[in-house]
Amino acid sequence: MSHPEPPRPGRGAWIVFCLAALVSLAFAFQTDLRWEDYYITFRASKNLATGNGLVFQVGQRVHTYTSPLGTLLPAFTSWISGGNSDEAALWIFRAISIAFFAGSVALVWRLGRAWGWRPAVCALTAGLLLTDAKSVSFTINGMETGILLFFLALCLHVHAAGARRPAWALGVAWAGLMWSRPDGFIYIGATAAGFWFFPSAQRLAGSRGRLLATYLKSGLVCALLYGPWVAWAWRYYGSPIPNTVVAKTTGHPFPPLPVLLGRFAALPFRAWHEHLGSLLFMPAYFASGGWPAWNLVACDSIAVVALITVILPRMRPEARVLSLAALAGLFYVTNTDMYPWYIPAATFLTIVALGGLCESVQRLLPASGPARPALLLPWAAVVLLSATLLAESSWQLKWQQRIIEGQRKDIGLWLRANSPSPTDTVFLESLGYIGYYSQLKMYDYPGMSSPEVVAARKKYGENWVVLIGALRPKWLILRPSEYAGNRLKYNDWFHGHYNLAAVFDCRDKVNALRGLPGWGFLAFDETFFVYRYNEEAGD
Repeated sequence: MSHPEPPRPGRGAWIVFCLAALVSLAFAFQTDLRWEDYYITFRASKNLATGNGLVFQVGQRVHTYTSPLGTLLPAFTSWISGGNSDEAALWIFRAISIAFFAGSVALVWRLGRAWGWRPAVCALTAGLLLTDAKSVSFTINGMETGILLFFLALCLHVHAAGARRPAWALGVAWAGLMWSRPDGFIYIGATAAGFWFFPSAQRLAGSRGRLLATYLKSGLVCALLYGPWVAWAWRYYGSPIPNTVVAKTTGHPFPPLPVLLGRFAALPFRAWHEHLGSLLFMPAYFASGGWPAWNLVACDSIAVVALITVILPRMRPEARVLSLAALAGLFYVTNTDMYPWYIPAATFLTIVALGGLCESVQRLLPASGPARPALLLPWAAVVLLSATLLAESSWQLKWQQRIIEGQRKDIGLWLRANSPSPTDTVFLESLGYIGYYSQLKMYDYPGMSSPEVVAARKKYGENWVVLIGALRPKWLILRPSEYAGNRLKYNDWFHGHYNLAAVFDCRDKVNALRGLPGWGFLAFDETFFVYRYNEEAGD
């Protein structure tokens, strides 16, 4: 099939690149957010940078991170900053992540122009992406999100614009997704399936057969570029599967195929009552409370429109591709042990699907008259809502960092100062800050840094009293909800073997912020109990 040459992107791509970078930098300076899980990864990164190996606990080879690039790049930034400035290492990594994220927004502009979208549609689509609260926050807070979104955008752009060596270009994009996070194959499969079902949206091959051949060659390129990491991890850790994945999937049986197919078919129609649109567009942990109900209704409605685009009549082929890929991405994140940094890739596909929908409807309207410009007003309103949520999220996360994360850091430093031995063990769920700043041996639940916890869960189940009894950690760090929910309050064995050593409580500071957007997210972590093992209790 023949395609007209796409228009040159001009300065538009550079403008949206700069805007995305400025928004992300402003968010970083406003919040200074350092995500809890960044410190899980960074403990291994810094050990590598200082010559102790790519391990969380020195001397124990456990694959305690998920993203290769999200771990190796902080190791590099720590190394070039001398290994003694965590602040410099994080800000250099932030700069790298922001560049990748801004590049993803610029590629959205370019792929829209490659599909022949109007500049206004490209601009609004890019605007919605660069104001998405989760995408921006997980770009600057130490996670790998900005890198992942760049390679996802590159994957789409290679399909939309073509390439001189399509198998190599697409293979590089696919390898980048895998290096960003090992669940990148989900988005490789989702986008490849979409373009195969609707091949007129791509420029890589003229038929489904040739496209499939290109995919096979791209898969070989991807394997060539990502395979060495798999081989090294297998040799170094004894398994190519990260211990984080093993820990998260233990105790979560996979549903039967008919159940999964039913869930997939019903996904667009579950969006309202399960708030799947809010999952895509609202800030992280919105379900903790503190957000207006109308925000959730608006986000759910926007998502439903994007998710059903694949079955709407007279839609452009790229709109159907993106809608199908967004459905697959959302289906994945809603059928896993979901964490908010898993979501931006599905949000990204949903946003670009909305752009395809907008362009499709524009072309169905008369070329003259007010209908086409008027259609952009709801699209602009969606961008305004997204920008408002981003601003509110920056306010929320500024206090999250100052109060909650500051307290978790204090707990880690307290443990380090009060532990008689550096080999003391700590059982907790909140692994990042406390694990990094204490530098003690962690028995975290569900066991991301601890194969001992995974083994105990497989043997004894999920009862915390039983797990604590089997592991006998020196210290316990518990939220009140964990203390009550696991019925530790009423267990004689527990109180006979553990004494309350300290309470860290910032409720007064959190309560002073009632009315803050997303206030419930802060309240969840406002109090921690620290228990110490009673050496005189015996067995």
